[in-house]
Amino acid sequence: MGRYENKNLQLQFNYQDLTMPNCWNLQRKSIFPIQIKIDVLDSIITKIIMEVLIMCQIAISIPDEVLFDTKMSREEANHFARCAVAVGYYTQSGVSIGYCAQIAGMTEEEFIKYLGKNHISIFKYDNKEEFLEELNNA
Repeated sequence: MGRYENKNLQLQFNYQDLTMPNCWNLQRKSIFPIQIKIDVLDSIITKIIMEVLIMCQIAISIPDEVLFDTKMSREEANHFARCAVAVGYYTQSGVSIGYCAQIAGMTEEEFIKYLGKNHISIFKYDNKEEFLEELNNA
């Protein structure tokens, strides 16, 4: 049994439903269950497949004292950790902006802006001549 949840809804499904369902059980929090056809849930299904089935999940432990000292909620600490991992993969391992944006829970545009705010360039040149050549071709 799989489960997808955000602040507005909970979605429970059998993994076999991903290949041959015609509707899923969608529950709004604190409200009765309703049935919704899959064609209405395309974007949610895509997100579920990306986040639940394809992505690896890693848990880290952060002492409550760190959350207290940084005045971060658990959600803020989770976002901070996801962004830190995404930036690490981007800068140290050459993972694409698209994948790193997914790790950070952002769009590609948001991730590029996040990199800029953290003084990380998305342009990579081996030397000055390569940069100047690219500049002249622009």
